[in-house]
Amino acid sequence: MSSIYYEKQTERWEIQEVVCNGPKEGNPFQEQWVKAVFSSKNETVEAEGFYDGDGIYKVRFMPSFEGEYHIKLMGSFLDEQEGTFQVTAPGRENHGPVRVVNTWHFAHEDGTPYYSVGTTCYVWELQSDERIAETLKSLEEARFNKIRFCIFPKHYDYNLGEPRSYPYEGTPMDSSVLTKENFSEYTGKTEGNHWDFTRFNPKHFQHIEKCILELQKRGIEADIIVMCGVHFMGETAKVLCPDKKVLVPDMAAGCSLADSCPADKFGQFVKEHPGYTVISYVNTTAAVKAVTDVVVTSTNAKQIVESFPKDEKIIFGPDRNLGNYINSITGRNMLLWDGACHVHEEFSVEKIVEIKRQHPDAVVLAHPECKSTVLKLADVVGSTAALLKYAVAHPEKSYIVATESGILHEMQKQCPQTTFIPAPPNDSTCACNECSYMRLNTLEKLYDCLKNESPEIKVDAEIAEKAVKPIKRMLEISAQLGL
Repeated sequence: MSSIYYEKQTERWEIQEVVCNGPKEGNPFQEQWVKAVFSSKNETVEAEGFYDGDGIYKVRFMPSFEGEYHIKLMGSFLDEQEGTFQVTAPGRENHGPVRVVNTWHFAHEDGTPYYSVGTTCYVWELQSDERIAETLKSLEEARFNKIRFCIFPKHYDYNLGEPRSYPYEGTPMDSSVLTKENFSEYTGKTEGNHWDFTRFNPKHFQHIEKCILELQKRGIEADIIVMCGVHFMGETAKVLCPDKKVLVPDMAAGCSLADSCPADKFGQFVKEHPGYTVISYVNTTAAVKAVTDVVVTSTNAKQIVESFPKDEKIIFGPDRNLGNYINSITGRNMLLWDGACHVHEEFSVEKIVEIKRQHPDAVVLAHPECKSTVLKLADVVGSTAALLKYAVAHPEKSYIVATESGILHEMQKQCPQTTFIPAPPNDSTCACNECSYMRLNTLEKLYDCLKNESPEIKVDAEIAEKAVKPIKRMLEISAQLGL
């Protein structure tokens, strides 16, 4: 009978490792197996184990709930073993695994937003100890929270050195036969070069695991968020992540829609209409969000409005065009703040009609921030993401696009054979279908921003505390609606 070893207590979302001894003769990778069933009142999970060399077998499991868990360990070489362990509450820095939320975003299991800031270091873990230490230091100083690297050694023209270990037993492809001149043609079939693909090299993977734990130990995560957008986006990031430093490349990168709704005047407007539920578009300042009951995006605005009773008295701000559109498709009569986006206000109905005449098969895509006269011409009305999704799903068509022209780059990239025509503004002498504020962000300013850690977005603590509530309310309603 083999004894089993494991921690009697672990945190929620931490790894519980069950270890036992077994045979090391023959080929344990092919001839033996081990697995365990972990069960609590909330979940039952069966996990396959693996051979870790030197007669050691392991099974790993991440508990999703607090409380007592029961272990049942089984294997080809052992009698059934059982045990129990306690799962405690997660520690302060333990937010759980990263998941997809609301289709388009990432968050930790406990709801903490996750903003991926990553890089690639192909074979850093297979270099010398000195190079590994140097890489870890560089990653830490660069404040990355994600890294991509190769598990297997990789040969290419600027990495011809022999790695410290290989993933399989046997004789590997010897890089000593490679040169910059022949590496691309080399097949690895030189006489005597072969791996035994039935036998892993545990020390190779143990070293990689050690490197991963070094990353974890250093807490390589993004303490700084750089929002390459407009000011209200940076404020929203700061409200959601008050412990992070939030930077923007250019503090002058505002938003005409957000500017059309001054917080003091909007607050007074709300006071003058007691008993109303206040719904604000995300394109608003933190101070406006602070007097709001629930925030919406162009993607979820309709569904969230419809989640309230039909007789609910609602104030909607700041975009009158989006508000009018929602009123028209829901039958509501929301009280609208008189604000608008300068880009979506400028599209010319007459010029869109003319383009449509020239391209009769073209589909008109329009953002709901456009005026109603433009929306009446549209074949598809939706958020930027929705318009992109539609174009990708129907690449055989041609499109007239009535929204900020920056989206055309992504559309063209994903549908290179499709024709995309930007809807023209009333004034043909200006680039009015471009957000002048967004264009203030440049690569040079981004470089200076990262280098100097400035300019920094700051939000009054009292305002931030109030502003985060309608954002969380939006996320809660969206989750309930399955958005």
